[in-house]
Amino acid sequence: MIRVGIVGASGWAGASHLPALAALAGFEVTAVATTSQASADKAAAHGVPLAFDDAGTLAAHPDVDLVVVSVKASEHAKVIRAALEAGKHVLSEWPLGVDAAEADDLARAAAAGVVHAVNLQGYQSPDARYVADLIAGGAIGRLESAVLVAAGDPLGGPRIPPELAWSTDPAAGTSLLTIMAGHFLATLDRMAGIPRAALFRR
Repeated sequence: MIRVGIVGASGWAGASHLPALAALAGFEVTAVATTSQASADKAAAHGVPLAFDDAGTLAAHPDVDLVVVSVKASEHAKVIRAALEAGKHVLSEWPLGVDAAEADDLARAAAAGVVHAVNLQGYQSPDARYVADLIAGGAIGRLESAVLVAAGDPLGGPRIPPELAWSTDPAAGTSLLTIMAGHFLATLDRMAGIPRAALFRR
């Protein structure tokens, strides 16, 4: 049984990671952490035994084997480093860091024996894998081209909600390009493969 601690459990993780892990055999959510004890207690109300207002305390707890990092991108590095220093496995939301340099530093910080991964929402989805199998097996003919049409909200479009105003700061690592595009392009990659430069030559 892999014992999981979720950092950022009152946000996106509450509607995604928590129910998904609860439904998977071999995983048990043993701890949650948010920025306040009150919200951590609320997130833990449905059967999670441990609740913390500090990610480092969660990462150091002996009943946590894997730390899921589901906070703002600008906070990823702090939480990931705390987990790695405690010798824990890490699953981080995309993007890993606020920029390529920070992501590279975090990847290098992962010691041998620690399993670490970055979660891209659509890459492992059954739908994307099914389409990939159809294309690979030639069931729908030869793929000649692919077009990606995707919504950019809530991080793009004509209006950004006031509660997401922080996402307009490039230093925060959160934007339409770094978040939404990363997820969409990873899903396209899973289905159709990585576009080759030769395809764009005249």
